[in-house]
Amino acid sequence: LRNVVKDFPNGTRALDGVSLEIPERDFVFLVGPSGAGKTTLIRMLNRDETPSSGSVLVENVDVARLKSADVPKLRRRVGVIYQDYKLLPSRTVGQNLEFVLKATGEFNHHSPTRLEETLSLVGLADRRDHYPYQLSGGEQQRAAIARALIRRCPILVADEPTGNLDQETGWETIQLLVKINAL
Repeated sequence: LRNVVKDFPNGTRALDGVSLEIPERDFVFLVGPSGAGKTTLIRMLNRDETPSSGSVLVENVDVARLKSADVPKLRRRVGVIYQDYKLLPSRTVGQNLEFVLKATGEFNHHSPTRLEETLSLVGLADRRDHYPYQLSGGEQQRAAIARALIRRCPILVADEPTGNLDQETGWETIQLLVKINAL
């Protein structure tokens, strides 16, 4: 990010001259109080938002200058783990992961193996056929992590990955993300 400012139509300034560079393979925590602009910054990385001024570069590409047709290519490079999980309630954990691969055109004959490997990595191999409502909060978070991982994006961003979890489960989630970063 280079001198990024984000003003919303209601007059709220979410970001004010933010500059930040994260080198490849770094594991970074972005902390701040509620309303500090953390989620807005994350939404800029996959172009859900654009800056009012300044530039957001992902792999040396200014995301605000991308043509609409190129935004899906960006989103194939940036995996996002959402704070509210965004799991499809009418689909099992396995079906949630398959859906992502199908929606991005990445589903192929390797997908079942990829799905099993991903579920095993996050400790949900035995929960593949469970629906989100049948999972604990920690398991839902791991399913959301798996959904972002299944696509094997080179950039993984988590929006308050421990926000809805108790302290112990939150710590386990952080340890899982550290493990994933080390792969």
